[in-house]
Amino acid sequence: TLIRREIIKEKRFLRKLYTEWYKKIDTEISSKIDAKVLEIGSGAGFAKDIISDLITSEVFECDGVDMVIDATKLPFDDSSLKAIVMTDVLHHIPNVRDFFSEAQRVLANGGGLL
Repeated sequence: TLIRREIIKEKRFLRKLYTEWYKKIDTEISSKIDAKVLEIGSGAGFAKDIISDLITSEVFECDGVDMVIDATKLPFDDSSLKAIVMTDVLHHIPNVRDFFSEAQRVLANGGGLL
């Protein structure tokens, strides 16, 4: 994961691609909601450099990641997040129905899943 992070940052094309993607995600996040944003599967990325109020997470201990979590059992209160974001992650979640149920529970009214 750390090697993938370095590759993404060092390769100009990949860094630019991820930067553009993170900026697009950031513009889609509702500024009307005063709450944090959760990124799932943050290990190799650098979204926290671009998206404010971002909580980074991964399924294992990793440098630069705020929390180790299971996306199907999110450790957040109901309606407490303005967004959940992820890049190339959904296909790694074994039970997406449980994840979507949890996402719906923790997202504030008007929040989004990107």
